[in-house]
Amino acid sequence: MPWTGPNRDEVDAALTAAGTRVGTLAFAVPAPVLLGEPMVLDVRWLAAVAASRTPSERLVLRVWAVPDADVPVVAGLLTGGGLARACAWAAASTARESPAGRRCVLTHAGGALHVLEG
Repeated sequence: MPWTGPNRDEVDAALTAAGTRVGTLAFAVPAPVLLGEPMVLDVRWLAAVAASRTPSERLVLRVWAVPDADVPVVAGLLTGGGLARACAWAAASTARESPAGRRCVLTHAGGALHVLEG
């Protein structure tokens, strides 16, 4: 599944604009769909990582590949605000006193982006 959505530079620019960094940025091939919809972005706080690490080092951002047919729609959804929203969530999560277990997932279905925060 080729991905023509945001590249590393675009993701880096979105993180910078949100005022945050992540410890890990990965571009991945989809795993089995656990949420019922294909995943687009997944931002999570790693509680198991040493507390001595900075908040940004404990954040992981994954950008998932999408099927060729979905690329134009998903790329538009991400550049239309989805990527910025995920990065803003990442920035806010580092400011929380206890963000352990926190996660923001963006999925897509029916031409729409769905956001699950928890």
